[in-house]
Amino acid sequence: MDSEIQQSVSKAASYIESFGHEITKVPLDILQKFNSLEISKIIYTAESNSILKILCQIKYIYYHNQLKKD
Repeated sequence: MDSEIQQSVSKAASYIESFGHEITKVPLDILQKFNSLEISKIIYTAESNSILKILCQIKYIYYHNQLKKD
């Protein structure tokens, strides 16, 4: 894992921890399906928007991935 990806992942982890109970509204199995690029998109959203928009972004990425699989 290169350092840029590692930074994204650890940054994502700290964001998720900082929101505590709110982030748990998103099922853990959905969060675990993200790759590092998607985590980076979530972090970008997190830095410029509210928790609600982060959750919408997570759901968008998840459903978009589901559509690609079908």
